[in-house]
Amino acid sequence: MKTTVLLLAAVLAAAAFSGCDSILLSRPPGTEPASHASSDPKMTGIWLLGGVSAAAISTTVSEVDLYDQAANVWYPAVTSLPTPVSFAGYGAYDGKLYVIGGFNAAGVAQTAVQIYNVASNTWSSGSTLPLARANIFAAQKGDRFLVLGGTAAAASAGFSGSVTTYDYNAPGNSWTAKVNYGATNLYDRAALAFDDAIYNFGGRSAVATMVTTHDAVLYSPNVLSTGVTEVVLSAARTQMASVLTLGVNGIPAATGGTVLNTVQYLAYPFAAPSAWTAGTNFPVPIACASALVLGDRAYVFGGVSSMPPTGTSQAYSSALANPASLAWTTHANMPRQRYGHGAVTLNQ
Repeated sequence: MKTTVLLLAAVLAAAAFSGCDSILLSRPPGTEPASHASSDPKMTGIWLLGGVSAAAISTTVSEVDLYDQAANVWYPAVTSLPTPVSFAGYGAYDGKLYVIGGFNAAGVAQTAVQIYNVASNTWSSGSTLPLARANIFAAQKGDRFLVLGGTAAAASAGFSGSVTTYDYNAPGNSWTAKVNYGATNLYDRAALAFDDAIYNFGGRSAVATMVTTHDAVLYSPNVLSTGVTEVVLSAARTQMASVLTLGVNGIPAATGGTVLNTVQYLAYPFAAPSAWTAGTNFPVPIACASALVLGDRAYVFGGVSSMPPTGTSQAYSSALANPASLAWTTHANMPRQRYGHGAVTLNQ
């Protein structure tokens, strides 16, 4: 079965205080841990972390909600983030949820790594990021979390992107600097890990400048990809949600300050002759949403549908067998509005 990247929707850099990257720390197919035998929703369900509910950066969401996709039931406020943040990196590994960096309620970029142990219902702190970052794009490769680019300035300031790449070793609780991901300072970019590569695309080089570029960092040799030219986006896009799965990949995107319902997908090897192809449009315009694949379905949570941004509580999913003909299903609304948040699961 071919591997595909699915793009689900995005919005322009016109947000009042920040980009809407909210990129999930995505684990590539074939590197998932063994499925948990337990049917406990905490082990098999989908956790929503962080984000904001309205245009003000001060509306950070502290509550961590849990969705049981099998029963279509929400468990509100199972726990709360010690330091509520938005536009962070989000992931899960070995029974723990991770929240990396992001803006606090005062709009200050953070270095904190917040870790929630699901079994013991306790929070702890990980080794801090070498530099404060928000609007990061991040990907997960096994027990490693890769944090690329992002911004360090306050949410109220004009953003300037970064070229840095940092590698977090979850078992060792340590950070390592990796090769810079590219020559252009970027943020609000999408990132996905597959095999030994971290693919990254779209985003912004300045507040009003979106890009189409698509690059890859090779993890083990710690070098940029050479000899392969990844297919650029069909149009400049930012603030996307994206997933990677055996079968399809997709991202929602927006241009010209408009929130779109566009869905596109790209098949491996993500280079010519592959090309971005239109899939079934998302039911509503969406940006700053969170997305993940669980089983044979892609789930999309929250986001914004118009500018200026106000979070939504919508939840959708679609089977992924045919990316050209997705059938989006509406699920029970989230307990609260969110965007700039993450959706993660222990059962990938």
